[in-house]
Amino acid sequence: MIHAALLAFLITQTPPAEQGFPKLPTDNSPASIEARLHYLGELERAKDWNGLEAICLYWLKSEPNDPSAWFGIGNANSGRKNYPKAVEAYRKAVGIMPGMWRSWWNLGVVYHETHDHQGMAECFKEIQKIEPSIARSFRRGVIGMQ
Repeated sequence: MIHAALLAFLITQTPPAEQGFPKLPTDNSPASIEARLHYLGELERAKDWNGLEAICLYWLKSEPNDPSAWFGIGNANSGRKNYPKAVEAYRKAVGIMPGMWRSWWNLGVVYHETHDHQGMAECFKEIQKIEPSIARSFRRGVIGMQ
């Protein structure tokens, strides 16, 4: 269920701070992406998959190349165990912003869930190029190797 204040923001497009939500930046700078990912994380922690997907689809109407929105759609579909749609969304996110390690990580988790070892290996290699220290955590936590 979408929170009432979020729904008001979606409908009115008034500054979300007035609704109790942070104003979300719209550019693709690392800081802006981080702010949007934090907000999406709040919906994800609540397991509000429909709300998460709804706001991401809303963002995509005005910003079809927003990697944060595709990341959120991937998370919503992964949360519902709709893995083919999750893969599609994460692939769009990394296609727009290849350096977004969180999308590679979550894509790797989906590949783990679907027993796609080649996909997991690809994600590990990409994460390793972006953030070697994160790649070690991915290798231990997702792939299960030391």
